[in-house]
Amino acid sequence: LEFRRVLFRSYIPNAVFSTGNTVVIFNNSSGLLMVSPNSSVTLRQVGSNTTGTMNVTSFGLLTVLCVQANTFVASGSIN
Repeated sequence: LEFRRVLFRSYIPNAVFSTGNTVVIFNNSSGLLMVSPNSSVTLRQVGSNTTGTMNVTSFGLLTVLCVQANTFVASGSIN
C-alpha cells in the first residue's frame, strides 16, 4: 500500500487477515502516516510492549505481520 497525503490514518480491520499474512505500507509523503488497529485488534511494535497506533515516518516503510487472529506485529520506520 502507498499513501500520499500530509496526514493520513489507515486502520487494520478485524477478522480479515489470517496468520502469516503480511502487509507492507509505504508512506510516500513528507507527512506522518498513522496506522491504527480497529476495535478487537492488537497491533504491537516488534521488540517492544508498545501497542496501538504506529506512526510511519516521512517516506518510511512499515511491515505488518498477522501472528494470530486479530493480532499483528509491526516493524520498520516507526516514530
